[in-house]
Amino acid sequence: FVPEVLCLLFLAVVPCTLAQCPKPCECIKEEDDVIVDCGGEAGSTTGLTTVPSDFPPDATGIYLSHQNISTIEQASFRGLVELNTLYLFNNRIKNLAPDAFADQTKMKTLDLSYNQLSFLKGSEFAAMEDSLEEIFLGWNPWHCGCELLPFRNWVIKMSPMILDLEMIVCATPKALYDQILSELSEEDMGC
Repeated sequence: FVPEVLCLLFLAVVPCTLAQCPKPCECIKEEDDVIVDCGGEAGSTTGLTTVPSDFPPDATGIYLSHQNISTIEQASFRGLVELNTLYLFNNRIKNLAPDAFADQTKMKTLDLSYNQLSFLKGSEFAAMEDSLEEIFLGWNPWHCGCELLPFRNWVIKMSPMILDLEMIVCATPKALYDQILSELSEEDMGC
């Protein structure tokens, strides 16, 4: 038997590692799911600085937590149309390309908490709005000036799915420090 056949025969008993897997990740097929675990360890000062580019095309879950990733590029998850779970918490993400999640129409869980995000529009998540069941965006240093108003409006609209809503708080300006974004008025934000 070839390894793929053995993998299929024993799938119900033991998860099988996939041949196409980005280094240093571990890829496991469990029933209908293809999980890519690239998660680091809490407190680690080493780790990935960019999103790997060679995920299995049928990946349903990707774990990229506790890394040193600072930017999510437009092509980071391109073509991963089955992706429904993405953990990016505890990175250094400051920049999120406007179309970074354009192919993720089946996304159910997205975790971007504990990063360095200070500005988003909300439109970055447009492709996944109908499928999202839970999203985490707290513990980021949000700059709650008027330019963040479209994001605030999106947060209010999506609030049933945002499980850390009260942790989406302002870091700046100083007058709004530690205020919950969704509770601010346009006037509060200087609009």
